[in-house]
Parts: sequence; C-alpha cells; structure tokens
Amino acid sequence: GRTLTLPEKGGSEVEELVAHPNFLLLATMNPGGDFGKKELSPALRNRFTEIWVGTTGEASEMEQICARRIPEPELRPFAGHLARFWEFYRGVAGR
Repeated sequence: GRTLTLPEKGGSEVEELVAHPNFLLLATMNPGGDFGKKELSPALRNRFTEIWVGTTGEASEMEQICARRIPEPELRPFAGHLARFWEFYRGVAGR
C-alpha cells in the first residue's frame, strides 16, 4: 500500500521506500487540452483521485466541493486547507 519499489537503480538489489504514516501527496494539473500539455496516461491517472473544479468564486464553496469528493474520511478535514490554498493562488495569479 505505502511502499514504492525502485528497480531502476540497477544491480542485484531492488530498493524499496516506505512512506511515513503522515505522508500525503497533493497533485494539481490544468486540463490536458491546454496549450502545450498532454493528457496523463490512464496508469498514472488511476493513482490519484480526480476532482474536476470548474469556475467558482467562493472559498467556502470550494471547501464543500473538496470535502464531498475526497473518498477517505480521515482526509476530509484537509478540504479547508485546499480551499484556502485555492483562494491564495487566485489572489497571486490575479484571477
């Protein structure tokens, strides 16, 4: 579940990395149809939970959307953090 095998190192040994219990990964991406971007392969997409976020204007709405779409109950409290980051980024990007 939380082990990553690194066979690329070569040699007779295969290195395995075990994630710290508190390790989380958040990845974001603009749609693949944007200029200069390609769609992710199905193998890579299956490793993430996709949340499509259309245009919205309120951080509270973004928090509700994220909380409903996060399948793991123990991760739902992070929805507020995601919404606040979204709000910060919109301010920096000027949108």
